[in-house]
Amino acid sequence: MLYVAYGGSSIFQADLRRGTLATQVASGRFGALQRGPDNRIYVATSQAEYVGAITAPNTLGTGCGFVAQAVTLPGQCLYGLPNFANQPSRPLRLIGPLDVCVGTEIAFSAEGLVVDSTLPEWDFGDSTAGTPNHTIGNPVRHRYLLPSTYQVKVMVATASGPVQRTQQIRVNALPALRLIPRGDTALCYGESLTLHASPQPGGTVYRWQDGSTNPTLTVQQPGQYMLEIRNAAGCTERDSIFVRDQACMLPNIITPNGDALNQTFVLAGLNAVEWSIRIFNRWGTQVFHQAQYDNSWSADGQVAGLYYYLLTNSQTGVQRKGWVEVVK
Repeated sequence: MLYVAYGGSSIFQADLRRGTLATQVASGRFGALQRGPDNRIYVATSQAEYVGAITAPNTLGTGCGFVAQAVTLPGQCLYGLPNFANQPSRPLRLIGPLDVCVGTEIAFSAEGLVVDSTLPEWDFGDSTAGTPNHTIGNPVRHRYLLPSTYQVKVMVATASGPVQRTQQIRVNALPALRLIPRGDTALCYGESLTLHASPQPGGTVYRWQDGSTNPTLTVQQPGQYMLEIRNAAGCTERDSIFVRDQACMLPNIITPNGDALNQTFVLAGLNAVEWSIRIFNRWGTQVFHQAQYDNSWSADGQVAGLYYYLLTNSQTGVQRKGWVEVVK
């Protein structure tokens, strides 16, 4: 709809889409019209202590809701309301986060100042990025790959010259996560294995795939296990580990009789050097100890009979107990 204050006596409305003749919607001593920020059209009324308003300007005919005394004035109105956009220019603002994590795609935008002929020019302060450190557009995106503090700059061209704004952004490192153990993750029936993260700083939040939030997780079944951690800066990292099933039936008899068969106690199916071993006789006296077992115990100097072993994995802390019979 187009509204015209005509001849100081009437307001006419024309429907530009239909091309119909203008309709008189109000009469009186009217001057200039101006659209307000509330989308009403305000009307100057000569020698009155009020301003009129068209309250529903998108409605056809008298339904446009003309109100003669819409706003009461402390003085007298004449014929003038500004017939141009009188909203002052807003200053240029750089919109973007202040604190992010490495690898996050970040959106920046420029707001406020009207750009005359070109889009805003950006400098992300990321010299290691090469060509992507500079771009033109609004909004724009950038991804920082190294932790540091960067100076972001945006520049726009205006009729009075270039205007620029800067903002600092801190890019935080991701947590360094390594799920432990990384060595023997075999799990025998009836045993358990404790998983935990590599050392983390205070304030770290833990979340395992089952929703538990303890720094460690004890598992009794083979499968894939995942841990996500979040550091004090809000950056996250994940790691996972596969715990495999293994038949752990160690031999329970050796015959060190010099025939080159079954001479020593061998940890079949295990990487022996990852285990320390203690062997005890039937009275509980330790007769053998080796920090990194080499599958060499042959009960040398011991009598035939039952012996009991205790295995401890140096990486996982898992222990295995059992017995072995020595036949000579």
